[in-house]
Amino acid sequence: MDLGLKGKNALITGGGRGIGAAIAKALASEGVNVIITDINESSASTTLDEISKIGAGLGYFYHMNVADATSVNECVEKVQKDRGTIDILVNNAFITKDKLIERMSGQHHLKVVRSQSLT
Repeated sequence: MDLGLKGKNALITGGGRGIGAAIAKALASEGVNVIITDINESSASTTLDEISKIGAGLGYFYHMNVADATSVNECVEKVQKDRGTIDILVNNAFITKDKLIERMSGQHHLKVVRSQSLT
C-alpha cells in the first residue's frame, strides 16, 4: 500500500525495540527515512540492520533519553541539522514506575505521564 510518505523523515522515540521497532520497519517499507532515537544503541542497531534489509527507506540512530529535556532538545536540534525537517513524529518511548496508579505520588505520576525528572 502506498501511503505517499516516500522520502519523508520520521523520528521515532524508543524505536530500538518492541512497538517502536515495528513502526520503524513499517515506515521504512513505505520508503520513509527512519530516525530512531533510543537510550539503548544496541537494540537500535539491530532494528537498523533490519531496516537496511528492507531496502526502501534509510535508517539512522540518535541517542536520546526522553526523561531528560536537555537530551531531547539536543537530539532534535542535531537531527534537524543532519537530516532536515522532521515530517513525522512517533512519540513511542516512555518510562514506567511499577506501582498501581492509586499508590503513585503526584510527582511519580508526573514523571511517568510527562516524562519529567523528579527533582
